Amino acid sequence: MLKVEDLSVTINHRNILQDINLKLDDKELTLILGPNGSGKSTLFKAILGLVKADGKIEFNGIDITNLSPYKRFEMGITMAPERMRVSSNLTVEDNILIGAKMDVEEVFAMFPELKRLRKQKAGTLSGGEKQLVVFARAIASKPSLLLLDEPFQGLYEDLAIKIEEKIIELSNELSIAVITHERIEEMIYNADLVVLLLGGKIAYIEKIEDVEKTFDSLRRYMIV
Repeated sequence: MLKVEDLSVTINHRNILQDINLKLDDKELTLILGPNGSGKSTLFKAILGLVKADGKIEFNGIDITNLSPYKRFEMGITMAPERMRVSSNLTVEDNILIGAKMDVEEVFAMFPELKRLRKQKAGTLSGGEKQLVVFARAIASKPSLLLLDEPFQGLYEDLAIKIEEKIIELSNELSIAVITHERIEEMIYNADLVVLLLGGKIAYIEKIEDVEKTFDSLRRYMIV
C-alpha cells in the first residue's frame, strides 16, 4: 500500500502539487485524471523520488520520503513513462532484461507480440512497439506498485485493447495507478479508485462503487 500525506512540489518557485493526500491499496487499479499541466506526471515522479517533495510518502508501512529512486525501485515501485525510453542499440530482449526480476520467457508468454521481435534492435520498432517494450520491461521488474503514464499513447486500437486487458488482469495481483487521456470510460468500468487533479490539487477523489455516479461526477469537470 502507498500512502501520500500533505505532498507538495515546488519547481522554479511554482507550485506544481499542493497538499496531496492519497492512498493506493494493494491489488487495486487507480485512475489519475486531469488536463495537461495539472501535476499528474509530477505526482508519479514524486512517488518515485525523481523530484524533491515536501510531505510524507509511505510504502508498505515504511517511510520512503527520503529514500533514493533506486531504493524505491528495489522495494517494488516501478514506472512505465509516457515518452518511449528504449535503448535503441539493444535488442528487444535486452531492453526487457534491464532491471528484470522475471524470466524473459515468462515475459514473452505475456507479450507474444514481442517474442517474434526479441532479437530486433529496439531502435527499428514502431512507436507502438516501443511503448509495448517499455510496458513489458516494467512488468519484468515484478513490481508491487506499477505507475503507468499514458500507456495507450501511440498504440493502434487492437494493441491498446490488449494492454488494457493486461492492466486489468495485473491489477488482481498488484497495485496499479494509470495516468491516461485515452480509454477513460473503458478503464473506469474496471477501476477501483479515480483521482482528478486540477491545478496541482485533488479536485475529486472517489472509490468507484456506482460507475454511473462516477461518470456523472466527472462530466461536471468535462472529463468524460
